[in-house]
Amino acid sequence: MVASLGGAGRWPRSRNDVVQKVVDELRNTVHNLASLLLKTQRCRETSGSSQKCSLKINSR
Repeated sequence: MVASLGGAGRWPRSRNDVVQKVVDELRNTVHNLASLLLKTQRCRETSGSSQKCSLKINSR
């Protein structure tokens, strides 16, 4: 997995670069999950039981 994080001409990366990449990806994942949860809650609050909500995640 670590080897897949290196870009062309930048390998080997320092350990800090790899750690920062992992942290950034986890931060994006948490953001996407929080966004989905908020959209789901809003959908349940605003729609009747007969309607279906369309949820779309906007990735950054």
